Amino acid sequence: MDSQPLSTKTRFVQNLASLLGGEGAHRISRLVSIMVIARALGVEAYGAMVFVGLCHEMFRSFSRLAGGTLIIQCKENELKWMCENAAALNWIIAFFTVILQCALAEMIAQYFEQPSVAFLIQVLSVSHLLYPLVMVRVNLLHRHQQLKKYALLSTVCVVLEDLSCALVAIYTEDAWCVVVAKISSAVLWCVLFYRYTDQDYPFKLTVRHSLKLLTISSRVFVSELCKQLRSSCDVFIAARVLGPEIFGLYSFARNAAIGIAQSLGNAYIHALYPHLSRQVQSGLSAKGLLSAYGFALIISSLFLVQSWAADMYVPLLFGEKWQNASTLVALLCFASVAILLLDTSLLFLRCLSQFTRELIVQLLVLAGLSLSLLYADVNNAHEFASCFVYSLAALSMLVMSVSTVSLMTLRHLGGRYEYE
Repeated sequence: MDSQPLSTKTRFVQNLASLLGGEGAHRISRLVSIMVIARALGVEAYGAMVFVGLCHEMFRSFSRLAGGTLIIQCKENELKWMCENAAALNWIIAFFTVILQCALAEMIAQYFEQPSVAFLIQVLSVSHLLYPLVMVRVNLLHRHQQLKKYALLSTVCVVLEDLSCALVAIYTEDAWCVVVAKISSAVLWCVLFYRYTDQDYPFKLTVRHSLKLLTISSRVFVSELCKQLRSSCDVFIAARVLGPEIFGLYSFARNAAIGIAQSLGNAYIHALYPHLSRQVQSGLSAKGLLSAYGFALIISSLFLVQSWAADMYVPLLFGEKWQNASTLVALLCFASVAILLLDTSLLFLRCLSQFTRELIVQLLVLAGLSLSLLYADVNNAHEFASCFVYSLAALSMLVMSVSTVSLMTLRHLGGRYEYE
């Protein structure tokens, strides 16, 4: 009876090792990229680059509407119609996202007083038309836990994005570097995953199945949108309440702290999702959640080491002009710990198929974090970062409690695993 849990755990550890290996390469490329870009761009140009990238990622969240993540955890008898309809919906949503991003670019630029970013956001929107080619293939890799292949291919794409961004920054010295990098990475992503994965499901759009898929995935989409807003709200609020130079300083510190550390966190969440889904379906929710928190705390120890070393590596790697950002980097590393624990807790709710509860918690976290940042009496970047870290830590502890309650509820219901 113990062989199945053991083999599942072994596969999880192997997948996590593969993803962490890939993210190790990403971490190095991201570090090199930040070093080069920080020396090539001025403070305001650096802030504009970060802003364009985050705006684009917000619109990328619309791809969740196609229900791709549900392919990872759906039952075997649902897989065929989910893949067929998700493949068709991906294209519809991609065209919609391009139109929406182009239409809102000017408004976003005016609201945040960043007039130079409007055209960049519009040009970057074309990359949405590439991903539908391989979205279902990528989801199937996760479902079948073939994460070694995913880790290898995605690492190549991410390294290209980081290094091309740095190279273009040297020659352009403006935010165009992020546009070139993300489009280049999207092209390579589609080429690699199309070449080295299999697709056994044709595109098929049926009204009944598509509506069912959209009904379920809409909650996942809104939840992911809230997650994206939560992970970026401090940047958008900082762009609004801080001056351009202070915002550029905060953006750099955030990239040097959370941006680098988050690569490890993302690897962990990618490996955890299919593993935890299997644990829940096998009635091992408690063991799965405890193990998830244990691994999360081990990874978090690396973030604490990064915080301790910030005073030494920031001026050494990024140049003396960023010396003032050292304390900000050290402080924001603690936010990475709270983010990882928060994402682990929310992923557990999703694996329980409690999509509505996950959405409610995401909304409450987003509202709590945004309100604390908007109404805090801050005068500089350090005070803003302190408010962000303390608020995030408190919300993370609260959500961990919610996950525990969800686990107790599942036991009370006899371990049933059904969509809400």
